[in-house]
Amino acid sequence: MGQYINGYQTLQSLSTKYNLSIKAIQKYLDNYQIKPPEIQPGSCVIVMDTCYFRWGFGVMVFRDQRMKKNVYWKSVRHETLGEYLSGINHLLNRGLHIEE
Repeated sequence: MGQYINGYQTLQSLSTKYNLSIKAIQKYLDNYQIKPPEIQPGSCVIVMDTCYFRWGFGVMVFRDQRMKKNVYWKSVRHETLGEYLSGINHLLNRGLHIEE
């Protein structure tokens, strides 16, 4: 699944590439369970942002700027300070030291 995370792809392009119907591709994606990344304890610089896909549904992403990898993400309804603090606490509890 890693090759699909970076870059833009449509259901139509995946359908053509794998010779499957768009409906089959959509069913596979709907049923796919994303595994959270393994977090290695250590020092990091975190960049955070939220991307909305529709009203009331967004994904808040926490990215290690040095490694250029997303280390945590979660679904949110609203972008609030509380949601960001919850994410930071999650990372701290997993052994990350966040630099300022």
